[in-house]
Amino acid sequence: CPTNVTYNGSPQTPCTATATGAGGLNISVTVTYASNTNAGTATADATFAGDDNHNSSTATQVSFTIDKASSSTTINCPTNVTYNGSPQTPCTATATGAGGLNVSVTVAYGNNTNAGTATADATFADDANHTGSTATQVTFTIKQRTLTASIVGDPTKLYDGNANATLLPANFSIGNLVSGQTLTVTKATGTYNTKDVTTASNVSTTLASGDFSAGAGTNLNNYYLPTSASGAGHITPKGLAITADNKSF
Repeated sequence: CPTNVTYNGSPQTPCTATATGAGGLNISVTVTYASNTNAGTATADATFAGDDNHNSSTATQVSFTIDKASSSTTINCPTNVTYNGSPQTPCTATATGAGGLNVSVTVAYGNNTNAGTATADATFADDANHTGSTATQVTFTIKQRTLTASIVGDPTKLYDGNANATLLPANFSIGNLVSGQTLTVTKATGTYNTKDVTTASNVSTTLASGDFSAGAGTNLNNYYLPTSASGAGHITPKGLAITADNKSF
């Protein structure tokens, strides 16, 4: 028998046995095995039953070692996911090896909550027939979440001959913000679509990063911030004061 073989998921039969004797006896004998499938110590026995010219004989038992087979662990991750305010766990890991080994492995993550580059690692500890293995680290991107902005509350002003609009934080509604997070729009000016009462129906404004203020627990770096907002807005007529000339007759 060889001293060692490697686990392959099947019964290992690496030994040979020969019966020899007077008159040139030299024939192969069937070897019987025990514990010869899984990693560990296997045994081999052989008995020659005898023939017309020779008595039977039994070989001294021989043992050999079945070594653990190697394993391979791999991680599969999407290229990117979108920020959602919670730790992102989109990856799977699998350990494979001889004998049909194919098991799931726990993935350990790093930097997997905020927008940016997250890491995924996985290690298969080992089992009775396989050595452990560590996967090559995989990275994936957490993309910024896209926000929308609209003007609400129908901001209205008294006719003053121009299209300038005054806006308050309450005039902005932010869409697609993660639940529980808050931000305030501080832009205070906008423009009506016209200066005239009869046709003014909409207010719009441009937005820059400096126009946003994050609330507690909110990180603006996790978002694509909107660059404009619009919504209904109106201009009301200005009352005139009419004074009669002071006349006498």
